[in-house]
Order: sequence, then C-alpha cells, then structure tokens
Amino acid sequence: MYFKSVLLVLTIVASSLVAAGGSTVDASALAVSSSDVAAASAARTGRRAGRGRRGGRRTGRRNRKNRGKGKGNKKNNTTTDAGTATTTDAGSAGTTAAAEATKTAAADTGSSDTGSSGSTTSGSSATSPAFKDIDISRVGGDGNAAIAAAQKVCPSNQSASQAEANRVVAEDAETSFFNAALAKVKGNKAATNAIQCQKLRNKVLKQHCEVVRDTQKGNTASATDHANKRKKNADLVTKLCPTVDTSLFIKP
Repeated sequence: MYFKSVLLVLTIVASSLVAAGGSTVDASALAVSSSDVAAASAARTGRRAGRGRRGGRRTGRRNRKNRGKGKGNKKNNTTTDAGTATTTDAGSAGTTAAAEATKTAAADTGSSDTGSSGSTTSGSSATSPAFKDIDISRVGGDGNAAIAAAQKVCPSNQSASQAEANRVVAEDAETSFFNAALAKVKGNKAATNAIQCQKLRNKVLKQHCEVVRDTQKGNTASATDHANKRKKNADLVTKLCPTVDTSLFIKP
C-alpha cells in the first residue's frame, strides 16, 4: 500500500511539471513496476514476520522463566505452610499435654473416691492407724453400743481423709483378719458365732467411718446409704452378740 501511494504521487507530480513548464519528463524514469512494488511489499512483510517470530521467542522465554519462578514460590509457600502447621500442631499438643498433666497432678493432690467405699487420699493430714488401735470388735453391749464405740474412732467432725484412712484399715481387717479366722473355725458353731459377732461390730465401724467421710464431702446420698447399712449391721449385733462366748473372741 505504501509503494502504490508513492507511485501515484510521483505520477501526479510528473504530470504537473509537464503541464506547467513544458519540460519533457521521461515517465519511464518515474515508473515503478508492479513487480517491484510487490517485491518491496513482500520484503517488508518478511521483516515484520521475522520481528514477530523473534518477539514470540522472547515472550516464550519470559513465560517459561515466570513459570519457573511460580513453581519455586509455590514450593516455598508449601514448605512454609507445612512448617507453620507442624509448629502449631506441636504447640497445641504440648499445651494439651501440659494441661492434662496439671489436671492429673491436681487430682492426685486433692481427694478422690473409688466408688462409694474406695480409697481417698488428701495430703499428709490423714494417718493410717494400726487396727488394734481402732478395733471395737470386743466391746460389750448391743448395736447401739457398737455405734457409740465407732463414733469415738470416727467422730462427726473428723476430716474426710482421716475417716477414709480408718475405713480402709477396718475393711482390710474384715477380709484378712476376721474372714481368715472364720475359715479356721469352720464347723465350730460357738467360735464361729463369737468371731461373727466381732466381724459385725467391725462392719459397724467401717460403715460409720464411711458416713462421716461422705458427710464431710457433701455426698448426702452416699452418706444416707452407708447409714442404712450401719443400722442393719447394728441390729444384727444386737441379735447375735449378747449370746456369744466372749472367751472365744480373737485379738489382732
């Protein structure tokens, strides 16, 4: 298009000069063949295409370089995210583990029950007595006398921890002392009744200490349950003990 325009302008100029000055202008000198125009146009187009290809190659290299940078950034971001997540999770686990350890330590330091008659510990205020020091199994009288004797061992103002310590000793004596003795005198009715009387009085002691423990801890329902059991065994003491041969009693 450019060369056609130039040709047209030159032709017009030449014609004007001829008409104005009368000079002879060789039109062939100004003529440009269509093949020359086509060749020039093709060369220009070729140069443009070449520049387009080189620009395309440069753009491709830039795109590949940018993609490489993008992968690197993605990798770095993934590593950073993973590191942050790991650190956060580990911190949370450590905090959780520290909270659980604190809770367990607090539970061990404070009081704890295992069922209605389980083990209770509370600091160093409670002492575990020897059974012979709290034994009421050889006291005289009926069930009420047994309860009165138990109240001296576990008074109503006694701490829950000490009442529990006394209960544990009484329960151990029931299983390891009285039950063992009953097994040895099996078949001997008089000895069995005497030792059974002692065992019933010891039960009154154990259950009374449970009443004191639960009352001090505010566990009214459990205290009531143990009071009912205490009364039942006290009634059995009243029924059995007055007729037994006290000479057959055993001593811890």
